[in-house]
Amino acid sequence: MSGIKKARAGGRTPDTGQSTVSAVQCTPERVQRQGLIADLLSAGEGNAVPLSHLVRLTGWDEREVRRQIENERRRGIPILSKHGYYLPADDAERAAFVASMRGRAREIMRTADAVEREGRG
Repeated sequence: MSGIKKARAGGRTPDTGQSTVSAVQCTPERVQRQGLIADLLSAGEGNAVPLSHLVRLTGWDEREVRRQIENERRRGIPILSKHGYYLPADDAERAAFVASMRGRAREIMRTADAVEREGRG
């Protein structure tokens, strides 16, 4: 988003004191036209934007926001999540997110395997 300063959700921009929502100048039409939730996010876990805030900014329901985030991730946009959504500030944040996702995937596979085994016997 060229020319628009990003700030922590619910915070104030350092130069103008405007609320984040005003500083982002986001409308549902703008997000639909650009198609990027990532444009609403800042780098760093400390700047994570809660799902409820993204719902208000976009006008979409939670399911649609999550779907858009997943679409962007699959296009290679590194939207991370932990107590909200954010872009990686560094390789360590990216690596921690990847490790967390892989751990969740392993747990899901263990559960699926256990249920499958029970069905056979």
